Amino acid sequence: MNPRIAIHVVIGVLMMLLAGGVATAAPSTDFFVAPPAGQSIATPPGADPAIPADVAEAWALRNRARTGLARDGASLEVREVEKARDGVRVVRMQQEVEGIPVFGAETVVAVERDGDIASVTGERLGGPTPDLQPRIGADAARGIAAAASAKQNGASLWQVRAGPARRVIFEPGMFGAPSPERSYLAWEVEVDAPGGWVSDTVLVHAVEGYSTIIPRRAHVASRRVCNGNGVLEQNIPCLAGGAARADSATPSGDAQVDSAYDFITDTWNYYFTNFGRNSFDNAGAAIIVTVRACPKDQSCPSGKWANAWWSDSTMALGHDYNSDDVVAHEFTHGVTDATANLRYYYQSGAINESMSDFFGEMVDLGNGRGTDTSATRWLVGDDSLRGIIRSMKDPPAYSDADRTG
Repeated sequence: MNPRIAIHVVIGVLMMLLAGGVATAAPSTDFFVAPPAGQSIATPPGADPAIPADVAEAWALRNRARTGLARDGASLEVREVEKARDGVRVVRMQQEVEGIPVFGAETVVAVERDGDIASVTGERLGGPTPDLQPRIGADAARGIAAAASAKQNGASLWQVRAGPARRVIFEPGMFGAPSPERSYLAWEVEVDAPGGWVSDTVLVHAVEGYSTIIPRRAHVASRRVCNGNGVLEQNIPCLAGGAARADSATPSGDAQVDSAYDFITDTWNYYFTNFGRNSFDNAGAAIIVTVRACPKDQSCPSGKWANAWWSDSTMALGHDYNSDDVVAHEFTHGVTDATANLRYYYQSGAINESMSDFFGEMVDLGNGRGTDTSATRWLVGDDSLRGIIRSMKDPPAYSDADRTG
């Protein structure tokens, strides 16, 4: 299975959930708190309602067991305060234990204009605190991570580069993944290759040395489309000098280039109109696309790659994979990465992939293009030249699983 976030003939996210192994039973680590419809949670006593981070921290302290602050050495560090619609501010806090971040453990508090709270969601470390003394050093972990990612992606070691290693606490059960341990100390290393064809987060066990690879994919104000012509690596990523169409209302004359340009415009308009969001990062990042793409780590028989992905700063569409729901699907992975940060791993990955499917369909139904009848509702790729990829309503209709486990 292509490790990238992508549209797959077989539902990639369900494949991950069917992985073998025996999982250690992990205590519940997730929580969701919301008042009845039309009501709010009162501003915690002593919190300044004008400072959303103060409100969020005060609520977390009053709910220490739920947010994980009852654990010895635990803290919640405010990482971001994002302004949402209608005056709501979203506060994101990272759990740490003895100053070490817990991978994937966030508490997210939606604070209303008056300082009351609309909702709280989060994950926290559930199992016992592991040994926090590494036996494998940072440099060794970087080497292990680079080798593991290169092997996973069919690359040579010299083609990839490993970033700095930082200590984290990793609890696979938080993601619904099988593991012989509830949690352990790990080194988190980002491994990339120029052009984005390798882009992984690798977690190296700081005692045992084995690694877990989590694909990392994620850049409208500016739009740029290139033609890969089915040639290996050609125009991936789509640079300005190679663009067949960029920020122009004038069609290029190439049907796949022009339709991709229209679809990214539709997707940007959908997110901006419905959510006030300016591109995937809400900061106007450019959307760059390569049609007829042939990424380096893929097989492209006769120049036709049968897939699509979003990788860091570019969207790659294989031959005939150009449709409005496919383009919106891939773009939504960028939105997810910039907001919920759902790692593409087990249950977290399942939600990530399903959100892309859902918003792909929303753009498809609302942009006035293609066939939007009841018979095509919830079909992925129904307007692509390749044809239907899967059914969200009835997965077995296209040989996909309809349940996990």
